[in-house]
Amino acid sequence: MNTKEAASVGFLCASLTLLVLAHGVVGQAPPPTELSSDEVFARVAPSVAVVLTGAGAGRLSGVGSGVIVRSDGVVLTAYHVIKDAREVQVRLKTGEIYDRLELIAVDERRDVAAIRIPAANLPALPVAPLEEARLGEPVFIVSNPSGLTWSASAGVLSAVRPVEEVLATQGGYRVLQFTAPVSPGSSGGAVVDSKGRALGIVVFSKQGQALNFAVPIDAVFGLASGSEHTPLPSGRDLQPRQPERPPSSASLARENPTDLLRKARTVFVHSRTVWFTTATLEKELMKQRNFHDWGLTVVRDRKLADLDVEVDRPLWTYTFTVVVQDARTSMLLGSDQVIEASGDLAAPSLAEKIVKMIGAARTRETTPAIKN
Repeated sequence: MNTKEAASVGFLCASLTLLVLAHGVVGQAPPPTELSSDEVFARVAPSVAVVLTGAGAGRLSGVGSGVIVRSDGVVLTAYHVIKDAREVQVRLKTGEIYDRLELIAVDERRDVAAIRIPAANLPALPVAPLEEARLGEPVFIVSNPSGLTWSASAGVLSAVRPVEEVLATQGGYRVLQFTAPVSPGSSGGAVVDSKGRALGIVVFSKQGQALNFAVPIDAVFGLASGSEHTPLPSGRDLQPRQPERPPSSASLARENPTDLLRKARTVFVHSRTVWFTTATLEKELMKQRNFHDWGLTVVRDRKLADLDVEVDRPLWTYTFTVVVQDARTSMLLGSDQVIEASGDLAAPSLAEKIVKMIGAARTRETTPAIKN
């Protein structure tokens, strides 16, 4: 090797030495930098999903959270959020809605499940190794508490402890204890560090806002590679819960009792007296031919009802009263009564009177006007 070649080799070695000193290992990315709280939220929020669950027929039963951990549509959530749900839907911050979901893996012990949505190129959240977590360091929660989507809260990492120190019925894994506030709807949400990396999945709380717990995400990350393909029931008709507002006097004025009776399809029956059982009247209603011809159905869930039928019997009387009202507005649509010795005897007559009320409204719709 001549002098010129030796000088070139020496220069190359010196350059590599400087590179190693600057970066530790050639090609290794520099460590992630600390972010401000607003930068953390901006980075993490697109990787957090809203998980809606229903009890059937589009009835919202719960709101939870999920964390996108793989760009091909894998979301980790708390298992109890989706367990036994009859409908499941996932919403992303982009506005995209998914109701064709698969359960790909479950860790029931840790209360974490992996589900897949049919999407690609999603913003997966980077994962922080548990050994890098420092007690007392700031942590942030991004979740959907009480259905208030993509909310952020801040606190500190209080401890990493065996779960049996917190829950007597559990054991065999560790949990992260943190002080950032969470509420129902936060389950399945992301616990992240100040670099915007996922530390854990929120699973439960104890005794108020300061004692909250998450499963370390690196302990359940393997679920993202699950091989199950169990379809979850579609939540196509689910909608986020809106604040309930009583009907205004103006909207009530526009309602027509006849139209409400005519458009009704579902009936809910309840009793205010121990002297009358609703099952008896339900059976008698279903015996009425017109009840079926008009497409009416008895439901056991008041939330599904168009008409609310209430039966009562004033004390010291044999008078059974029936009141029919619109279930949405509570507008009185009709009332009647029968005198009988018992509820079983009163039920057939009450069923006839209810069907007659509805029939009168439908007759007005179908009977042509008489022209002079």
